[in-house]
This record gives sequence, C-alpha cells and structure tokens, in this order.
Amino acid sequence: MIRFVRKAFFGVLFFTMVWSASGQSWSFGFQAGLTFSKLQGPVEQDAGTDLESFDFANGFHVGGLFNYKLTDQVGLRTGLVFNQKGTKYKYDGPSYFFFKREGAKAPVATLVTRQQEIKFTNANIDIPVMIFARLGSLELRGGLYGSVLVAGNAGGSLNLTNIRTLSGNNSVADVMFSLDYNYGSDRVGTGNGVLQSRIITGEEVFFPSIIGAYYEEPVKKGSLFNVFDYGLTGGASYFINETFYFGAEIQYGFADVTKNFYDYSKLTLDANRDRIQRADKDNSLTLKFSLGFSF
Repeated sequence: MIRFVRKAFFGVLFFTMVWSASGQSWSFGFQAGLTFSKLQGPVEQDAGTDLESFDFANGFHVGGLFNYKLTDQVGLRTGLVFNQKGTKYKYDGPSYFFFKREGAKAPVATLVTRQQEIKFTNANIDIPVMIFARLGSLELRGGLYGSVLVAGNAGGSLNLTNIRTLSGNNSVADVMFSLDYNYGSDRVGTGNGVLQSRIITGEEVFFPSIIGAYYEEPVKKGSLFNVFDYGLTGGASYFINETFYFGAEIQYGFADVTKNFYDYSKLTLDANRDRIQRADKDNSLTLKFSLGFSF
C-alpha cells in the first residue's frame, strides 16, 4: 500500500509537470488558517489501563497553490504550504527514570510515578497533488500529499513522584522538570535552568530544572522525527465570490513519523536494567481550516 501511494504521488506530480508544459490555463491561489493535528499509534498499558494518550495540538498553515484546468470545472492542483503540525502527549502512571551522574559514572536508575505532558510543534513544508472539481460555489478535491520536516520542537512538564531505588529501600523527594525540546540541536543529557539535587543511594546527584529532548537518552541517533511523511488528502471549499473561499481539509499519513530507535517502554526495564525496545508506528492525522483566494 505504501509503495503504491509513493508511486502514485510521483506519477501524478510528473503528469502535472507534463500537462503544465502543454500550454493549459494556469492560475494561482493563496491560503492561510488553523491546523489541528495529532499522532496515532499504539499506547502503553498497565493491567489494561492506558498510560499514554495522544490528542490534537493546534498550529497554523500558510502557502501558495497552483492550479491548471483540464476542463472548465475540473483541474489539478499543487503548491507549497508551510504547515505547523504536532500532537499533545501525556503519560500518567508507573515508570522509571535515569538520573545522570557527574563524569563517566553510569546513571542511577530509579522507579517513579511519571506525570508527563508535552506539546510537540513541528514545522513542515507540504506539497499536495490533487484533483479538484468546481460545482457552482462548492469545490471538492482529493489526492496525495508529501511533507518535509523543517524543524521540531516541544515543551511541557515532567513530574516524578514516589521516587525510589530499584531495590525500593531509598525514598527520594519529588522532582519537577520543565521540558524545552529542540529535536535538531539538543544533545544527550543536556539541560539548563536552576541546578537541583537529591540524595540517591547515599550520593548527591545534581540535575537541571529544565531538560532537553534527549536528556533521558543513553545515545542520540538523529532526530526523534523522520524527515518525510506522505499520505492521502481531501477536502472541500465554499466560494463566497469568484475568488474568496473558506475550506476544510484532512490529511491522513501513511509513514511512521517517529524513529523506531526512540520507541521503548516507559513502564518497565528488562532484567538487565536496560530499556525494552518497541517498534511503534506513529502516523499523523491533520485537519486544516482555511481562508483563501484563488485567482
């Protein structure tokens, strides 16, 4: 299915370029509006209770569109649209946390109750390739889209309560982090803000109040997010006059937008106190509500 969509996307794009060279009537347009997007994928459970959830995050989009007519009512459309996509992510339940130590010392693994809330905000350039049909004041359209990730950021909070060592013998005071993520430039184990500390297994461990995207990671292998996304798109617009319209559009992604390297269980560790790797597929769902002009 994914291979078919990829071939179809580039096939329609090639057809668009060839047809445009044949001298058909060109027109252009402009759109801007609100975006609501989320990730969809498997969530971690504990005894049948969901520990994770994904919800819609708001953003915006703006871009230019290019149309050429096949008939007076039917045509093809492509363009370049800056689209701010993301998701709201929550984790609430039992987990673990690795506190970093100074120098080359191994991190201290602890059991915790994790309450984490993050809003992801990714900057993307979307390239739609669609067929549209104008029926009076109503326009219907559908086709494919490709999307390129330009930058990825996130912000939120992480509260750790009921902190204890893996043996359960050492209780540690609660810890609160602010999350300030840049998935491109952040490095492993980095953060900023006020320096905090706790006594864990008889040793004072220091950590920042604001942590970066890869603070908890043992190693970084590129960004959390994959660069390319693609899928189906469709929508409708109502023209108030010959050029001005408002419309709605949906995008359903087929690609896994997160890297499997960063997919692991947040609930528990294995017998060697290592993370348990997962292979979740997280695809995107996007809703767009636009005002625009078509000339």
